[in-house]
Amino acid sequence: MENGRKWLKGFGERLRLVREKQGISRVDLAKLADIDHSYLRQIESGVKSPSLRLLRNIVSALGVSADRLLFENQIDEGEAHAVALKDFTNFLEKRNGQEIEVLMEIAKSVIKYKELSDKP
Repeated sequence: MENGRKWLKGFGERLRLVREKQGISRVDLAKLADIDHSYLRQIESGVKSPSLRLLRNIVSALGVSADRLLFENQIDEGEAHAVALKDFTNFLEKRNGQEIEVLMEIAKSVIKYKELSDKP
């Protein structure tokens, strides 16, 4: 059962990545796929599984093949990086100057630690 949940969460993440890369809001995709946007949110978060009919509607609305969403290796690292960067930027926009300074120091420390631990 754990593998099923992991796959479902991955499916939702791939769906969100493709949707965001195309610049489509969750509300707009829900309208195009003929579902409620809150149900789409549950699919993207890995809580709900889409029916085959709904999967067909989603891939049709996005203009992608079903395997793009169904199989893990269909999202490349560049796409995932771009969406993660967008998410982080949105997160930072909600922070004040002092919080950003603290986050920068933490990030620098993590990178320095990783660089030191990667050395032979």
